[in-house]
Amino acid sequence: MLLTQLSGSDGQGSENPGMRSAALLNMTQEVPYLNLAQFYPVSGNADSLRKGDSITGAGENRAIGSGYTAHVSQNNDVTATLRVIGDRLQTDQAIERRGGNVASKRAQDFNTLARSIARHLFNQIMNGDNTGQNLNGLKNLVPAGQKLDIAPNGLIISYGNSDTAKKSQQLIVAKIEELLGKLNGPATMLIMDLQLIQRLRAIARDHFVVASVTDAFGQPWQMQTFGGIPIIPSGFAADGSTRIIPFTETVGSSNDCGSIYAVRCGEGENWTHPTNVGVTVKDHGLVGTNYETTLELDVANMLQNDFAVAKLQGLRID
Repeated sequence: MLLTQLSGSDGQGSENPGMRSAALLNMTQEVPYLNLAQFYPVSGNADSLRKGDSITGAGENRAIGSGYTAHVSQNNDVTATLRVIGDRLQTDQAIERRGGNVASKRAQDFNTLARSIARHLFNQIMNGDNTGQNLNGLKNLVPAGQKLDIAPNGLIISYGNSDTAKKSQQLIVAKIEELLGKLNGPATMLIMDLQLIQRLRAIARDHFVVASVTDAFGQPWQMQTFGGIPIIPSGFAADGSTRIIPFTETVGSSNDCGSIYAVRCGEGENWTHPTNVGVTVKDHGLVGTNYETTLELDVANMLQNDFAVAKLQGLRID
């Protein structure tokens, strides 16, 4: 299910449904990934899923009276521990004493907080290093066999009509299609940096379509697609300057490369996110000299099927 479809209620009181709706609206607008990613509720602090078996060599012909060679199913569970992501907001009561509209200021600050937490969450989903309380990010979880180099030393995707530029333009389109073919079914999304989106939109217009869609809150969303697959801009981490998919990766002799991720999401399968109740918002009221609000989400990344994600790497821009 989508993040917006989870209850957000843990039964512990102080919940504010109105602020939670505002949080989800701001989070999904700030990080479009959250409009498409699949979450599922679990009990406890971790979950295990039976990982998709990679049975090769299956399929035989047999004569009447003869049998098949059995392929034994292996127990190959994948387990992930939920991490708590969120933060607490304080709005000073002094604003109220000085004639200010503390409710308006509090709402404004909270919307900003929700957008920042969303960017932090997405950075963790993509780049978490699985140490301490960090998530195990997609960057770490893509299997080696699901990584595809565009060229041995990367490739500059160039503008222009020269033979070199045209070759790079044709190759990137072919490699994205090859990337999508590495998944075990239709991709839910392609994730890439905005600079790559702009470059690809300019050099491969026939493959890019902008679709007008409506999100869970009825808000319009201009969604770019490649061959009908939604393209999600990775954007920046919570600091506003660190690219979530940077052009600092090394492929061969080049250390200025970026990547494109193809993802197939599922509820408790493929690429998925266990949680308990989703996003919770607690209004603590006046605590000391501040009105306090907490926004939290218990979440993890889980790759249930190795063929649900793939990465195209070595993309360079001039």
